[in-house]
Amino acid sequence: RFFRPGGTLDAFYQQNLKPFVENNLTHSADGQQLIRPDVLEQLKRADRIRDTFFSPQNGLGAQFAIEPLSLTGNKRRSLLNLDGQLLDYAHGRGSIVHLIWPNAMRAGVESQLTLIPDASGKSPRVISFTGPWAQLRLINSGKLTNVRQDAFDVRFTVDGGDMTYRIYVDESDNPFAGGLFSQFRLPDTLY
Repeated sequence: RFFRPGGTLDAFYQQNLKPFVENNLTHSADGQQLIRPDVLEQLKRADRIRDTFFSPQNGLGAQFAIEPLSLTGNKRRSLLNLDGQLLDYAHGRGSIVHLIWPNAMRAGVESQLTLIPDASGKSPRVISFTGPWAQLRLINSGKLTNVRQDAFDVRFTVDGGDMTYRIYVDESDNPFAGGLFSQFRLPDTLY
């Protein structure tokens, strides 16, 4: 609710700051600063978060595609479950699957990666997250490599085995971009 169009931050901006910012009135007639530059920078970061996670119709969501790249030899299969969207992979060529986030916003929704061992008699091992942000938390739990504007690889290590996926994103609205939330700081004052 905080970042969405018409949400808490947007309403505050529209009611209190918009006339000053859009008319370049960030300083008073005597040169005093009305709105600090770092506040304006944080407003830009909030816009980027809103544009990344919310559609023009106020719907929360992001789209991306995922492709399995490699699975270590000591694992037979991997099963990726992102909010109920399944991607099953065994050694060989993988296909690109298009996904959305969130697929469900229930509190109990789960995202998990299961690696099935090659050796018989060994149990599958799982990385799992629950809750509305589970899908993003699972992806962020892996090691990011080969990062580009429109794609990156994520490697998960589970029980001595590795599974690597390539995730394709819209470079202008990348929900996995580093620092999207961590660099946002709500200032205590405007001036």
